[in-house]
Amino acid sequence: MRGVPRCPSCSYDLSATAADICPECGTRSTVDERLQPAPPAVWSRIAAFFTLIACGVFAGWWSVHADRYPSLVAPFNVLFSIPWIVGLQILGIGLLAVMATLFAWPILRESPGHCWARLTSHALGWTLSAVWFGLGTRFGFQYQGLGYVACGIILNIAALAIIIYAAWRGRRRREFGADFVLTLLLVVWACTYGFPYLGELP
Repeated sequence: MRGVPRCPSCSYDLSATAADICPECGTRSTVDERLQPAPPAVWSRIAAFFTLIACGVFAGWWSVHADRYPSLVAPFNVLFSIPWIVGLQILGIGLLAVMATLFAWPILRESPGHCWARLTSHALGWTLSAVWFGLGTRFGFQYQGLGYVACGIILNIAALAIIIYAAWRGRRRREFGADFVLTLLLVVWACTYGFPYLGELP
């Protein structure tokens, strides 16, 4: 089912114009690109939001319990592993939920896609991950080994490339299912390989 015609770039309502150029942002689009699917019901967006948070929490928990030591299978996401080490697993679950929310909350918007909220949350997450690797690489080499750190960086670059490509492919077509899958990839990445443990285990 299709909704009102909207700009594929900024989601501006184009019902009042027959032109192929958006008066808001200047993007040129076809009729098919403007006739986006109708937005999902509120309950669907809420269910998707909490599903994403649950997946992020589980992924972070799994990243610690999949192996006894940090590895490519078990990157020991720091948001959960550090509280887990000191016996505060509830705190770790809470931190994972906060990280998942950082990426998941734009799914609650009626018009998914490249909104400023999404771009801001994504940029913040990737920046924090880059800072984490920049600060922790020396300790990772010392305690986890060159192979672990190098493969972790390669995995993160590959994840970034896949997510950017998926976002680029869907930039002209706003579909809730595709938006959910893209957000799920981001949430799982952030709660696992985005912030791996790079220090010495007690």
